[in-house]
Amino acid sequence: MDDVTPVSEMTQTDVNALLARLKILQEQIAEKRATLVPLEAKMTMIYKEYQAAISPGRRDIEQAQAELYALQDRIEQIALGQEMYSQIQEKMYQEQQKRPTIHFFVEIDPERGAKDTLLEHLGHILDHMTNDEDAELLSHVHGIFKNPKARLVDALECIPWGTVWIQRKRYEDLSAQYKRLLTWEDVLTRQLHILSQAIESLHLDTRYGLWEQYQKGYDIWHKFLQRVIQQQYVQRDEIAQKVLQLQADLAEMEERA
Repeated sequence: MDDVTPVSEMTQTDVNALLARLKILQEQIAEKRATLVPLEAKMTMIYKEYQAAISPGRRDIEQAQAELYALQDRIEQIALGQEMYSQIQEKMYQEQQKRPTIHFFVEIDPERGAKDTLLEHLGHILDHMTNDEDAELLSHVHGIFKNPKARLVDALECIPWGTVWIQRKRYEDLSAQYKRLLTWEDVLTRQLHILSQAIESLHLDTRYGLWEQYQKGYDIWHKFLQRVIQQQYVQRDEIAQKVLQLQADLAEMEERA
């Protein structure tokens, strides 16, 4: 079993080593953000352009599909007879009502203590607030934590490396500082993992394929959009043909009824 130094026996060397790890984590997170945020924004922009191009055709398809479903429903109603059809509809409604009720519970914030500790630490370190930047930072962190869904890491990410990270507050010994910094290291490590996964997920996102098409150049991108629109025309026409056939079938059934 590896020897682990008790927190109560930590030295300044131990604290310095932890601070060095925190600084690296902060830099790595900033790098991930610099990759993730622009890529997400570009993918969103291209997806909006794609949606704008295909929306008219999609509306036509949805309208044709709705008409198709209505005809299928009417034909089924005639074929089964009104009484049996109503029984089937009632049974379907009862099945829907049996679905379990979703209960909502008030969540307890597991980071409440760590958030309070950070605010207390900031209050002590920035208590003199000799410049506007210190006052703005303290106000900004307070504002973040007014949102109950905000996480500790959301505040830590906005704190620049420097005094707040390195300095101990008044009456805080090395062991207490080390314990506090360990909490910060834990949430930053998890955040780095989350951001890494988010970047990987973007490459699996359906929007990423659109972004790849867009990067090939203006002409290729617009030819791609035209192909998609043409496919919509084909799909709409296929549904329209089915609608015509069902209309004929329905007219024949109503004549026989």
